[in-house]
Amino acid sequence: MMKFNQTFIFTLLFACFLLSPLSFNDAYARACNYTVNTNPGGADVLECKPKKCKVCVPCCRVGSVNNIAKKFFSDYRKDFIMDAFYSCPVEKDFQELNDELRNVLASKAVSTGAFLDASIMNDTLKSLQVASSNTLKNYTPSDQVCRFGTLSRSLAQSETKVDTNRLLLSEIGLAKNLGKVFTISTSGRGSEFESRLMIFAEKFCDLKDNNNGLDKLCPSATPSKDVYLNRDIDYTRLLGHGVTINADMTDAKNTQDETSLITLSHFLYGHRQPTKRTSITTLTESAGSLGTYTDYRSVVARRAAAQNSYNTLAAINMAGSGGSDVYMRQALAQIGISGVDADIYLGAKNADPAVKSSYNAQMNLLTKQIFQDPAFYANLMESEANVKRTSASLQGLGLMQARDTYKSMTRSEMLLAILVELESRKISNNIQGMGN
Repeated sequence: MMKFNQTFIFTLLFACFLLSPLSFNDAYARACNYTVNTNPGGADVLECKPKKCKVCVPCCRVGSVNNIAKKFFSDYRKDFIMDAFYSCPVEKDFQELNDELRNVLASKAVSTGAFLDASIMNDTLKSLQVASSNTLKNYTPSDQVCRFGTLSRSLAQSETKVDTNRLLLSEIGLAKNLGKVFTISTSGRGSEFESRLMIFAEKFCDLKDNNNGLDKLCPSATPSKDVYLNRDIDYTRLLGHGVTINADMTDAKNTQDETSLITLSHFLYGHRQPTKRTSITTLTESAGSLGTYTDYRSVVARRAAAQNSYNTLAAINMAGSGGSDVYMRQALAQIGISGVDADIYLGAKNADPAVKSSYNAQMNLLTKQIFQDPAFYANLMESEANVKRTSASLQGLGLMQARDTYKSMTRSEMLLAILVELESRKISNNIQGMGN
């Protein structure tokens, strides 16, 4: 920049010299030591009277002032303006200035580009992290959702066993009421009462009943455990207390609870059997025997319909598939029931070894105990996707429970219909004068 300032000052001085009052010829003559002869009628003529002819001879050979001026300015332009002034200070100074400006602009562009790249990179990383977080949150099921799946494992198999056990209990009750061969009521009321009394004395007798007056009826070997006493008539302790009983009609094993269930059904349904069974001779020879037998079968049908509810309640408490027992114990441990307590809660009270949990136990855990765990409500704050999965699972459990409720209501409607039919039959018989 210093060179540029000096050159600029020199240029201004040279311009002042060119614009001075001296004419070009005077200036040139002084420079070359010539004499200027003024011609009034024409152009000025330079006479060559140099003091230093060796230097000024070339100037004397110029044909005219214009040629001299052209050559002077041409030499000036080439030697000074282009070769000296422009090439050295101006061109280099402007080149350096341009380099500095270019470097500044390039550095600014690089910095701006770097900021833009960093901003785009940060936005891209942010988008990827948000997408990764949403994927991890929305596509990772919680333990709570998995818990619904494991706790409901093999629930369909347990429900199938419920239907099978219910049908088997129904067949046992129907065979007893019809007096089939090899049943306790084959010979009629007397033998049926005697058989039930013997079973009571052997398995269910409590010597403290009747003011300690059963010592003559019951043998001294009568079991004393509370899980056996009076189970032939105590519905609450047999089916109303606990979620599983030691009974499974689908296997060949005979258990105490199975005997208790069948005996209780005998006392509840068809307690009074006919005095004696109708034979083919009675049906063909006795008048009105066919009508009586038809009425009796009608009574047996109503008993079977009523007993179906009992059989269903017994079947849902019988041993199930046991496919979720391990997970059920883990779920119970979360609410403080673990170890032996869990076995007692899920299994039968008089079973050794432990019985597989029933359909009732599985549904009870899925629709009740699981909501007693504080972690269930804490997990609802995990993620929106898992809350929706939990909601869908609860809707599925609600459908299963609604289906069980529907079946229960169907049985209640059936019993109510039978009750209405019996009452209407009484009214009809009174009107017709047939009595009860």
